[in-house]
Amino acid sequence: MIYDCADAGNHAASTNGFAGQADTRPVDNTSAKGTTVAEVVLPKWGVSMTEATVARWYRQAGEPISEGEALVDVETDKVETTIDSPVSGTVTEIRVAVGETVAVGSVLAVIA
Repeated sequence: MIYDCADAGNHAASTNGFAGQADTRPVDNTSAKGTTVAEVVLPKWGVSMTEATVARWYRQAGEPISEGEALVDVETDKVETTIDSPVSGTVTEIRVAVGETVAVGSVLAVIA
């Protein structure tokens, strides 16, 4: 799900209903290069899910990625899954290190 920038602060992370696909929120409408900038947010996949641990990154900051390509593996107490990139672009930030546990709604990465 991509939120309108004006609404980005008013939404909690929501489940988009598809395993392997992360919610995104624009940081800005466009970057200096005229491309959309999106935050990849840890979605909630189940009623009891409150957090997940990053197990593996498939891309590092500065590397290009296409929509649908594997971006990160995350683990919960019940499931291990891969989150695919919701957009094409360059991974500009990795905000959560491998082994770090974060809450649902946390920003995992930024893609521009």
